[in-house]
Amino acid sequence: MFRNNAHILGVTLMLALALGFSCGDDNTVDPGDQPIRVPGDFATIGEAIAAAKAGDTIELTAAMYSFDKAIVIAAKSDLVIRGATDSGERPVLQFGTGISTDAISIESTCMNVTIEGIEIEPAPGLTYRHGITIRGAGTEVRDCWIEDARSNSINMPSAVAEVLIERNYLIRSGLFGVSCNAGANPTVLRNTIVDTGDCGLYSFDSAPMMMRNIVVRSANWGIAVFGTTLPTIACNALYQNITADYSPLAPAAMNDIQADPVFCEETTFSLMHTSPCTAENSVTCGVIGASDEVCEGS
Repeated sequence: MFRNNAHILGVTLMLALALGFSCGDDNTVDPGDQPIRVPGDFATIGEAIAAAKAGDTIELTAAMYSFDKAIVIAAKSDLVIRGATDSGERPVLQFGTGISTDAISIESTCMNVTIEGIEIEPAPGLTYRHGITIRGAGTEVRDCWIEDARSNSINMPSAVAEVLIERNYLIRSGLFGVSCNAGANPTVLRNTIVDTGDCGLYSFDSAPMMMRNIVVRSANWGIAVFGTTLPTIACNALYQNITADYSPLAPAAMNDIQADPVFCEETTFSLMHTSPCTAENSVTCGVIGASDEVCEGS
């Protein structure tokens, strides 16, 4: 029952976003029908964002982009920024923004911004603070790879509505993989979170739904909960989190697995066929973690 409700919620969020894209009539062309390509239509991502209108999709077609300042998205609605679907690879965005600046910031003046299919990493020898900071309602972050954030891979510093964080790989965050604060109540679904410097999933006075995530080798707790508002925790796989899998205030988890997820390799975090997180072996919950790839192994 719980899994079905989560599925319905995810479908509802994506359906609402999709309906938001259709803003033309029979005599006009929906701007979302023709993606804005970078480079191509615009030389930089910043220029494309500035020019984008409601319903537009920005496709990143180069293999690598470099930045010395944050990408700040403000006053935009129904905007998608994604890796080009015909490339087969996530474009890499390298940031050297400094220890006090985020890589991507989605401001509170935004509504229904989606970031999908990109990779965020620090430029060689440099750093950034948070990978993606979310303040805008209706934000979705999907199928992204975020590594080596100095603080949090995905950061929600305050209350924000209807956020979906789904099927991301959050690797070696200095502090938290996903941080939810002061009424930030996202759906955190099927992420793979590995080697965080503190906690994999963090909730302070928030009520996120944390479901079907893999959280391994956090330096402190796998799931950390503080305050009086509690998250919903179900069908996660937790393993080798140093202090403990759960902090003392974490509520009772439903159908969690405290076992090795058994990755084929840690370059893709695909799952061994013997993993308790595959669809075949996780009958109650379905696939756990960001990857659908299964290898036979030995």
